[in-house]
Amino acid sequence: MALQDQPEDLTIWLRRMSEGDPHAADVVASSVYRELHRLAGAILSHEYRHNSLQPTLLVNEALVRLIRGSAVDWHDRQHFLMVASR
Repeated sequence: MALQDQPEDLTIWLRRMSEGDPHAADVVASSVYRELHRLAGAILSHEYRHNSLQPTLLVNEALVRLIRGSAVDWHDRQHFLMVASR
């Protein structure tokens, strides 16, 4: 279930994820994966050329930390993506 064109729906899912809903975490991950992958590729393209990190590995690690880490009061899609891109 992709929510790229419906940021208000993602905000609802982010809130549910913050409340511990495991299904919400799956929806959020699948909704933002492509965008995070694109951001990771852009960031890594400016890194040292012998960097062994790949966008897929970076995104997977970020999602695991964001979704399974400590509870965060996510404000909206932009807040989630800003934190994820760091």
